[in-house]
Amino acid sequence: MPENKKIELKRYLLSDSNYLSGKLKGKEARKDLELDKFDKNNGHMIIFISEEIIGIGFSFFLGLFSPSIKKLGEKKFRKRFIFDYENIQTEKLVKLDVEYGINRVLEARTFIDVLFGVICSG
Repeated sequence: MPENKKIELKRYLLSDSNYLSGKLKGKEARKDLELDKFDKNNGHMIIFISEEIIGIGFSFFLGLFSPSIKKLGEKKFRKRFIFDYENIQTEKLVKLDVEYGINRVLEARTFIDVLFGVICSG
């Protein structure tokens, strides 16, 4: 049965910060949230981004979501992982970071796929 979850990213903020950063911290959050297990079911996850967060670093985003984006692809990732912003100001601050993260993961994947294809066909 599909599992539906809601997570609050603010719980991964350091006590003196309002910016999520660090690939290791993103990987720790991924493990804490059991996202590898979640990726195998058909549930949805609402990622709530509170006004305490002013940004998400690419490294944190990569550690947290890169395996899911690679496994699911863009369309399924966007359908299953729903980013919910506390207010318009938070959305304006953070949505670009989310979009940048998704696009960078997809670009890296495409580059590796293309490179791998060239190596195999050559």
